[in-house]
Amino acid sequence: MAEGLSYVDASGYIFHRLSPSSLAAYRISILQKHTELFSTLTGTILLAPEGLNVRLSGSDADVAGMKQCIADVIDGLPSFVYKDTRTSQANLPRFLVKVKKHLIAFPVPMGKRPVAKSLRASELKRLVEEEGAVLLDTRNDYEVKLGKFRNAITFSGLSKFQDLSSQVREVSDQLPANKPVVMYCTGGIRCEKAQYAMPSGLDLYQLEG
Repeated sequence: MAEGLSYVDASGYIFHRLSPSSLAAYRISILQKHTELFSTLTGTILLAPEGLNVRLSGSDADVAGMKQCIADVIDGLPSFVYKDTRTSQANLPRFLVKVKKHLIAFPVPMGKRPVAKSLRASELKRLVEEEGAVLLDTRNDYEVKLGKFRNAITFSGLSKFQDLSSQVREVSDQLPANKPVVMYCTGGIRCEKAQYAMPSGLDLYQLEG
């Protein structure tokens, strides 16, 4: 562990069908465990019928404990990957567990199977250089203005992610059928939804992380 980086920020999500009638009970159980065992841990956990989205910040022991708590409380939850980052302090102000209709609102329903193949960051360079992959930025306009991959296709004036599906037609002629198309966002969750709005016939990838 690097000196002074005694905390960890963890984030992860999974799309997995949860019983709507169980969400309130899951919320209460997680909050009780937090009060009893991990009271200094901060973060936000979103529960929805389509899955959960988790952000945690605290000591290694508290973050690991809450990850296990989530796995124990939610019946039949498959394992999923968290992205952990070392930090010098807890970076979230409080601990919240919320029940939502959707993890992220989007008008196009998710299919039963993924359309896009998962792509590791380490493989992106090869796909671009050797196969001429095209990059598609699914983030909002203000995020794009902060920086993007060189030559990435963007959605002009996109202020809300849920509007992306109505703008796909505007960029569809830039998405080649004979080259890989790699979508990216901030944490992956928006790409998970955006893939179902993309034109059919694309060799579509989703950048991990």
